[in-house]
Amino acid sequence: RFDKAIEDFTQVIRLNPKSPEPYSERAKAYRGLGEEEKAADDLTVKSSIHQDRGGFHLENKKYDDSIAEYTEVIALNPNNHKPYIVR
Repeated sequence: RFDKAIEDFTQVIRLNPKSPEPYSERAKAYRGLGEEEKAADDLTVKSSIHQDRGGFHLENKKYDDSIAEYTEVIALNPNNHKPYIVR
């Protein structure tokens, strides 16, 4: 079951690599298989996407959208101080 989910989400990521959600779903499947390092890698990519999107929204003065993206980064890695400063 987890192997199939990983396969499916990998295909979704290939089609749309800038969408953060498939990375978190694939990370859940990796965790289900006990592959914590691969899960952590996917969550790192997801965090990076949210951070990039937060910066884009900030530059375009879409402050609410930027705050939402940086809040997601913080939720993924509360020990990372940079998104707190930008948010």
